[in-house]
Amino acid sequence: MTGSGQWERLRGRFGGAVEAMWDLGTLPFPQQGPSSAMIVGRGGARRYRMIASGRGGRPGKHDSWADSASHDVRLVPAAAAGEGAGRGERASEWVRGAGGRQSPVRNGATLFPAPLVRVEEGTLRVRAGTASFTTRPGRHGAWKEIGPQSGSVPAGWIRRCVFGGDLVAFCAPTRTACVLPVGGDGRWLAGRSGVRFWRDAASLYAARRGGGRHTPATLEERLDYQGCLSRQFASPARASYVVYNKSGSRMYAAAIGAGEVIDNTLYSVRCASAAEARFVSALLNSDALQGALAAAKENQRHYDTYLWRKIPLPRFRRADAVHRRLAALAGRAEARVLAMHGRHPDGASRGRSVEEARKSGIMGEIDGCVTAALPGYARA
Repeated sequence: MTGSGQWERLRGRFGGAVEAMWDLGTLPFPQQGPSSAMIVGRGGARRYRMIASGRGGRPGKHDSWADSASHDVRLVPAAAAGEGAGRGERASEWVRGAGGRQSPVRNGATLFPAPLVRVEEGTLRVRAGTASFTTRPGRHGAWKEIGPQSGSVPAGWIRRCVFGGDLVAFCAPTRTACVLPVGGDGRWLAGRSGVRFWRDAASLYAARRGGGRHTPATLEERLDYQGCLSRQFASPARASYVVYNKSGSRMYAAAIGAGEVIDNTLYSVRCASAAEARFVSALLNSDALQGALAAAKENQRHYDTYLWRKIPLPRFRRADAVHRRLAALAGRAEARVLAMHGRHPDGASRGRSVEEARKSGIMGEIDGCVTAALPGYARA
């Protein structure tokens, strides 16, 4: 905590309740954010969370400890933290298998390296069944040195994929074009090496992939690492999914249909119907549940799959009026955000999508329903 005497003032406010505090942000470790701290209860018997109730949430990754003097900072026992954990951890109805260990969540595909698969926006041209394009430059690791690649492939090889940057609250208004020579069954198409762009891309990957023991040997193995690409095609044609961001300071979710490929910055959950996908989208996007979702994280950044084992998120029940209402409200919010995306010169950013839902009053209605559906976890 920065600022003269702030640790002393904070320690004084809690008297004998706190045995020790460590300001981990002062340690010379990488990836150590300024808001990192460890607080231990007297005698080690109780764990505490730090709540900055002036902003309605715990200090986050980008918060400054120097700001704490201007907020109502308080400690509460972890088991009774008011930030969405009022009833402790309970597994959701989505978790199946012995001991609730089988997660309903699937990770997206590693659609990387960008210069070999991701099409630069505005460069795609399709004519007489052939797609010509320029790919995006590399930005990570050894691929930073690789500039955009130009080429042409059969038009059916171009797939509109959902990346983390395409997802906002309640919808994914954009898609990212990728070169993926796979069929509707998720299998690699025969004869792909006969297309010059793909042959060159495979050779470039082999030359620059690195020599790590676990580095996939071919471009195809890279893209379908652990089956995360091919299994996205192994679902019924009418299946519906909800996708959400893998990490961040807020949850964003959207309902999508079968056959949509997502990248590995997103997670997907298969739903029984489009109504159920919108219902889950409403739950995960709601302001009322953000505290519980943040509390379910096991580190500052990643949501991962923990929330499905810690928050009793229900399956959609058509006979339940609150569930039906939430699905309908998510559909309305999706339409509002898509309309705003179409008229705003910069499109629908994540922040603007949330504000649109709030300004329209839809978020408030969703929060009321979520509070009724998950009392003790949602915060109105």
